[in-house]
Amino acid sequence: MNDCPTKIAKTVEHNPIPRRASTLSKKTAGQRDMRTPGRAKHSKYNYLQDTFLSRRPRDKRDTKKTPGQRDKGLNLLCAIICLSRDHVRTGTSPARLAYVWNSGTLGHGTKTACIKIAKTVEQTSKILVLLLILFCFSLMTPTSAQERPKALQIDEFGKICSEDMEARLDNLLNQLNANPSAKVVILFYGDRNAEGRNVKYIQYITKVYPRFRQIPSYFTDRVKIIRGENLPEMNFEVWLVPPGSDEPKPTGLFAQDDYKKPTLFDHSWADFNKNWSRKSDIYSDGFYDLGCGFSPNRGLFAKALKENKSLSGFLIVYTAFGKDSKRGRRIANYAVSDLANNFKIPSSRLRAIYGGNREEPEIEFWLVPRGDLEPKPTPRNSKN
Repeated sequence: MNDCPTKIAKTVEHNPIPRRASTLSKKTAGQRDMRTPGRAKHSKYNYLQDTFLSRRPRDKRDTKKTPGQRDKGLNLLCAIICLSRDHVRTGTSPARLAYVWNSGTLGHGTKTACIKIAKTVEQTSKILVLLLILFCFSLMTPTSAQERPKALQIDEFGKICSEDMEARLDNLLNQLNANPSAKVVILFYGDRNAEGRNVKYIQYITKVYPRFRQIPSYFTDRVKIIRGENLPEMNFEVWLVPPGSDEPKPTGLFAQDDYKKPTLFDHSWADFNKNWSRKSDIYSDGFYDLGCGFSPNRGLFAKALKENKSLSGFLIVYTAFGKDSKRGRRIANYAVSDLANNFKIPSSRLRAIYGGNREEPEIEFWLVPRGDLEPKPTPRNSKN
């Protein structure tokens, strides 16, 4: 179906059309009645009257038109513009018409009195469809503008002992059980001076605790840990995330250290003791034994040394007050032998020293790039 031009500006250069032209004032009886056979057959003015007036509904039965009738009427109204000299005449000379087409495409008959417009109904249809879509979106706006559910922080804690950790994880499971469609996101900010311990905390939450509590996997699959940047002190944020809400994000993302300078990788309690198998050891996995400290992450420490040949391992041993340096050097030698024998690190890349006394016996694991100075011990002079 042909289109109507969106804008047509018509200007008459002179002699505007009179309301009642003298040449048209005298009509025959047949011309007065547009529906009688006596009308002027060659008058385009009469033709247009006959075309449009005859299509007006004469009774209620004619008010409903078929799609074909409506299309035909639109074609006549929108697609054809006829310019007739018979009814645009003043005196003996016809008025000259000038048309300015602001949009649309002219079809055939551009140099005649009847001009046909092409390819504009399709454009109009596209505009109508676009308006319909926008209208539908406007109806949907109140629903889509409803406030989305937000994640709720349900807990926050720092470095804690294993009993406290288990109680908080039990509460986490209760939250998941009470909210079957929700999940839990833990934002973990590790200790920048204990990357080995940071990893052990994550392993405990995701592997050790579920196995200890015999928790089904469909619970643990709903717990997600996102690491933030390492801070001077360790911190956990526990968030309950309902469906449809955005996950919380850490203030800064975790970035693996490149160890371009001497870095404290891990530290833990260290002194001679008997472990669960009644064998002598210097470490105590107190966290797994319902205590407060992990043993040093020697496996991850050895991995860092193997992957970067320019690094060396440096250990500093501190004994409790009342213990002498002899005991400290024995602990240091034990630690080096453990790394060399059990983790296959060449003893040439390891060095351990005695650092003095502290409140608790402790050992520090440092990664030192080749050519850098070794860190200095930081003992405590007396008990606080």
